[in-house]
Amino acid sequence: MTRTLIMVALISYWPQRAVLVFSGAQICGSLLYVCLYYLYFICVDKQQFGHFMPDWMDSNMLLTEGERFVMIFFRVLTSAEKGVYDVVNNVASIPGRLVFAQIEDSGFVLFTQKIDRQMSATDQSFIEMTESATIVRNFIKLMTLFGLIVLTFGFNYSELALLLCGGHQLVAANNGLATQLLQWHCLYILFLSVNCMTECFTFAATNSRQLDSFNKYMCSISIAFLFSLYLLPNWFGCQGFIMANCLSMGARIVISLYLLPNWFGCQGFIMANCLSMGARIVIRFGHNVH
Repeated sequence: MTRTLIMVALISYWPQRAVLVFSGAQICGSLLYVCLYYLYFICVDKQQFGHFMPDWMDSNMLLTEGERFVMIFFRVLTSAEKGVYDVVNNVASIPGRLVFAQIEDSGFVLFTQKIDRQMSATDQSFIEMTESATIVRNFIKLMTLFGLIVLTFGFNYSELALLLCGGHQLVAANNGLATQLLQWHCLYILFLSVNCMTECFTFAATNSRQLDSFNKYMCSISIAFLFSLYLLPNWFGCQGFIMANCLSMGARIVISLYLLPNWFGCQGFIMANCLSMGARIVIRFGHNVH
């Protein structure tokens, strides 16, 4: 009934735009229903507004599938560019599916056995806490080194990898767009490799209150991620999608480290040492190769 009244009111002003009027009436009616439900539950049923906010799973869906939403609803890429992006994205996601997912799952099981998330770091067993901090520190160093190796050598051999996977036609499509995308994906793999361990430890070590804070941060990141997915591709083309993913992954790493100051001695952790150590090893190794 509400949608019909809205449509009648609008069609009297714009009779020549019946399709747009019908669509607008549907949208306005749906928004009105949502607002009335919110008012009822908040004012009458005395529910808190925070209960209606999206949880981590909703935010995670936006972070993983947000670029698909932008590609569908906003014409930021041509059909040819979408095809090249999908192919390169599938190739570049192989390390995440084969390596990082397994390490993250195994690390979560290990840390949950060593850490009681309901106890603070000072109340934990000193030996278990020290072992856990040492393990996650060494794993982050290892994953940082792995990511830097992929970035260093993958950037130079992206074209060769695409030739082996898709042939010359894929490499030559859209003036070498596939090669540029895979080079940017090498940078994204660096962020992804570090994030798999920081979030793994975060989920295993933080209590419910800290996880609630983490979820709120993730909701903010999801919103900023969607805006960056719309803006960066308009400025930089297909590469903008990978830039947005790098920024999102970097923000997730910072939040994970920020929520665990008691475990690492300081909020900055030792990421600078990890990155500098990995960079020195990769540079020396690269000089030896040449």
